[in-house]
Amino acid sequence: MHYFQEFPKIREQIGSQYVSVIDITTRVKFLDYIKNNRSSFIINDYTLKQYERPEQVSMRLYNSYDQTWTILLLNNVYNVFKDWYQSQEDLEKQIADDYGSVENCHQIIASWYDENGYEVSSNNRNKKTYKTMMQKIVEENEKKKNIRVLSPNHVDQIQRNFRSLLR
Repeated sequence: MHYFQEFPKIREQIGSQYVSVIDITTRVKFLDYIKNNRSSFIINDYTLKQYERPEQVSMRLYNSYDQTWTILLLNNVYNVFKDWYQSQEDLEKQIADDYGSVENCHQIIASWYDENGYEVSSNNRNKKTYKTMMQKIVEENEKKKNIRVLSPNHVDQIQRNFRSLLR
C-alpha cells in the first residue's frame, strides 16, 4: 500500500483549472493506549541491525515495503534523516556538519548532574559530573536502535482499518 494513496482527495483550483490533489492535511496516528502498551500482542519490540532502514525492516517482517509507514508512524519518525537510527559514519558526518567537527562536539558540555544523577543547571553548586554533547547525541542515537513494530499477524487488519478510516 502506498501510504498517501489512501488519503482523501480534494479539488483545488490552479489558475482556471481544477485538479484533484491528495489532502495532506489529513492526519493519522495510532491510539496512545495501543502504541504505549508494552504487553500488547499487537506490538513487538525490534532491534535494528547495522544500517537497517525502515523499508528493510518492513520487507524483513512483512515481506513487503508497503508496511514501512506503520513502522515510521509507530516510532514517531517524521524525518528518517533525523529521527531514525544513524550509523556511526552518518552520525559523525551529521555532527561535523552541526558542530564543525567531532572534536568540537566532545568539548561542549550538554548537561550537568548532581551526586544523585539528577540533571542540574550549570550554576548549581552541587554539580558533580557532566555529559558532553557527543555523549548525549550518541546515547540518543543508540535509543533509536530499539523500535516498536506491529505483529505480522495483525498488520493486515490494521491496514484494513486504516483504509476504512480514510474513506
